[in-house]
Amino acid sequence: ARRAIPSARLVMAKHGIGTGFFGAASLDAIRDKIAPGDTLEFGPGAHQVGDVTLHSVSLTAATPGSTTLRGLVKFRGTAAARGLSFDGRVNVLSKARLVMSDCSLIGSADNLLVTREYGVVELERCSLSGAGSKNPALYAETGGSITLRSCRIHAIAGDVAEIVDGGVLELS
Repeated sequence: ARRAIPSARLVMAKHGIGTGFFGAASLDAIRDKIAPGDTLEFGPGAHQVGDVTLHSVSLTAATPGSTTLRGLVKFRGTAAARGLSFDGRVNVLSKARLVMSDCSLIGSADNLLVTREYGVVELERCSLSGAGSKNPALYAETGGSITLRSCRIHAIAGDVAEIVDGGVLELS
């Protein structure tokens, strides 16, 4: 007997959060609808995202430079972030790839950005500031790679970077 094979979702979706009439009020309100390949577009203002792990989900600001995400944002798979401020830590997990452009990483009491286990992060035209004094702003280990292109690093209370166990930091 033949069995039907459930069809996979083929269309990538763009979900608005705080973006107006059709947008969701918060990330929690649409968490169950998010799938790999989707893009989350955040409206202006501050959004509390808490501790969230996204698998191949990209993030963007509806109006670049007007949106702040507060919390710990962890990326798996391949993703991009554009025009957002991150007030908290960004983690790029095992073998993930994240490209951030025109973003700000600010004010974390901990690291601003961490990558491990061959995670790759590329930052372009980003600003990094306000990391805590006990931990470095940037941390890469076990083959993790961080590349900064045309970025501004300022107001860092402690070490800018700690690169260990085969980690890589490239500045240009």
